[in-house]
Amino acid sequence: MTSEHDVSQLAGDGPVSWETKGRVQVIRLGSPPANAIGQPLLDGLSSALDAFDTSSAKVLVVSSSTPGFFAAGADITQIENGDRAAFEAFGVAFRKPLERLAAHSRPSIAVVEGLALGGGLELAMAATFRIAGDNALFIMPEVKLGSSRALAEHNAFRGWLVAAMHCG
Repeated sequence: MTSEHDVSQLAGDGPVSWETKGRVQVIRLGSPPANAIGQPLLDGLSSALDAFDTSSAKVLVVSSSTPGFFAAGADITQIENGDRAAFEAFGVAFRKPLERLAAHSRPSIAVVEGLALGGGLELAMAATFRIAGDNALFIMPEVKLGSSRALAEHNAFRGWLVAAMHCG
């Protein structure tokens, strides 16, 4: 093993941090109380993916440091008072890091402990693999609210959504 693989680096401040240990980069979401996915978390996730792109790590692990939550989905406080254009712009910003993760040439693993709600479930589904802890719950509230159209248009999740709709 070369010395480059013995190095541990911790980076990122705010709601996302990441650490590279050998051939593994671990991203930790840490935005209590529920890891709501707003612009700060999206920016942190994008920075962590940038770091992964330039690292020698072979695999990416996405996890949470917030007890009881992987990610609670979109931060509605950032979109509840906006107009349609602001809502659509947030949707585009939301999808960018998820699409980068889903299309990455190196494998990724979402380690889900606690709730993965809506956009948090989308984040977990964007990873190549998912590991669910004993307390993991995967919930897509948008299906019951009738607002899953944007998700259905997202190619990375189309197959999952069709399966979820048929299975209940």
